[in-house]
Amino acid sequence: YIKGAVDDETLHKKHCGRIQRGLDWGKEEEKEAQRAGMPREKLERRFISSVLETNNLILSVPTLPPETLKESKAYLLLIPAITSSRERIARCVIAQHITHAMNVMSDPGNDKENQKDVIQVDGGLYCSPQLYSAPMGIPRLFVPSTHRHKGIALMLLNAAAKTFVHGCELDPTKGQIAFSQPTGDGRKVMERWGKGGVSLSNASSASQGQVV
Repeated sequence: YIKGAVDDETLHKKHCGRIQRGLDWGKEEEKEAQRAGMPREKLERRFISSVLETNNLILSVPTLPPETLKESKAYLLLIPAITSSRERIARCVIAQHITHAMNVMSDPGNDKENQKDVIQVDGGLYCSPQLYSAPMGIPRLFVPSTHRHKGIALMLLNAAAKTFVHGCELDPTKGQIAFSQPTGDGRKVMERWGKGGVSLSNASSASQGQVV
């Protein structure tokens, strides 16, 4: 990005607007898919792929590998757009099947004895090196800046905790749900929701991401 360059400025403004507004969804896409004979399930997968592509671009993280996506569920909150009949994504949460996680620990400071019991990860977090079993991870969590601080993230996270494992509601305060290397804003959501049960996913590096 070169400030002042016409093409770069245009792309930058378009990108920033897309981030602030989020992605749209409307009947037009469904009608076009019907005319093309496209199953609704394929249309929805294409739409979710566009959402993930935008999230990855904003968070500067790699694309989740196909094997991870096959074991994941997407939770979206769509709200009516103010100036049209379309709907707009106000929040996106991706829940992933995992097997292990690490407890987040307090900063050991300069105490060398305490430093032996923790490992530091990206984002300034410290974790216990001991792994424990956990069934669900959150590799992606995104909200457009215009829809933050409204409790939407917690609502979708609660929905994921209730439905990700059929017939078994998970409890984040017991460490049953882990996040993947959150950003500063994502860390606030993680700590508020998980309270004392905050943990980080130990999924493979290819599926590690950030939440915001």
